[in-house]
Amino acid sequence: MDGDVIDGTKWDVITEEHYGKGSDGLSGQNGKQALRVPEANEIRDGCLYQLQYYDDKAYYGGTIRSNNHMKFLGGYLEHSVITPDNPASWNTCWMSSVEDNGIISPEIDLNENFGSPNVTDANAHVWPKEGATEYGWVHRSFDQIHPNQSKYKVQTGDGHNLNTGFHTFGFLWTEDYIAFTGDGKIYCDLDLNEAGYEDYKKAFTTVAVKVIIAASPGVGSGPKDKSSPEHWERSKSDYVTDYLHIYQLDDGWSRMEFDY
Repeated sequence: MDGDVIDGTKWDVITEEHYGKGSDGLSGQNGKQALRVPEANEIRDGCLYQLQYYDDKAYYGGTIRSNNHMKFLGGYLEHSVITPDNPASWNTCWMSSVEDNGIISPEIDLNENFGSPNVTDANAHVWPKEGATEYGWVHRSFDQIHPNQSKYKVQTGDGHNLNTGFHTFGFLWTEDYIAFTGDGKIYCDLDLNEAGYEDYKKAFTTVAVKVIIAASPGVGSGPKDKSSPEHWERSKSDYVTDYLHIYQLDDGWSRMEFDY
């Protein structure tokens, strides 16, 4: 992240959008609403700070999306980030389809974190659309296929964990293979040509995705009493992005599209 403002030619700042459980935006944490607001996104010292805070009415967080500015199919995406230490937090860099192949679409959750200081989750979903039942396809995800591998854990003994310094998370995506990386090493992957994963092959070879960076407090999996003012005062609640890089592979297949 460069400069002192979010580059509007690459990102849209999402405003006043409810998130959480239910269409009314109630988050499940103390019955408050959960909102994405523009003032929760700040550029400081070359980093994107997505602030998380609350008042007596709602929890507030920030979200930016590449929307119609950029989408990509294949390649390697890497995100350098510090995650919050707050059980009321839910933050992630994720990707989703921006076009419909008519049957099935992908979702990629790169570093989905619920405020934990030492573990974050990766997930790759396939979502069936109308007509998918004809093929017997249903929603599947990496946390079902690789329940013990899709979590990236860091050692906390040296005092350096997910919210005390930057860590990198990556997604490697080819026509035949997808993999998640943590600090430069692959820790969870899938051969798309393996028998039984035709739905993944379909989703991850036909649909390009947009990129979303989101900090969304109030929907965390931690106990509700951990959302007390005292806890927030002593927690690290910012989701801090140093950079997000996308590399196109020289494979004749992967592609990036801009201003579509």
